[in-house]
Amino acid sequence: MVLSVTEDELVRVNMGEPNFEPAQVPFRANKAEKTYIMRAAEQTILCGVVSMGNPHCVIQVDNVDTAAVETLGPVLESHERFPERANIGFMQVVRREHIRLRVYERGAGTRRQR
Repeated sequence: MVLSVTEDELVRVNMGEPNFEPAQVPFRANKAEKTYIMRAAEQTILCGVVSMGNPHCVIQVDNVDTAAVETLGPVLESHERFPERANIGFMQVVRREHIRLRVYERGAGTRRQR
């Protein structure tokens, strides 16, 4: 991981190469896809999965402030398709180069990133 501070005092993080291969996340899937459909908490959820050294599930939402992080996060964290549990990211796209992210971290609960 490499951190740097930009001219406008934002922190940029290079976390290395992402791994989208389901077996490497690990995530139970028949084949690698860009997105996956999951059922949880009586909802159908479209998500992406990635390993950055630990498993992540990312769901796009309209607004991270109103996303169901506290209710959906723990359900997805321990979903049967994540044999080692996962960090659950709720991502709001602000602009192509700017997202807002709230993360339900496995074993730790809610975290907010900018």
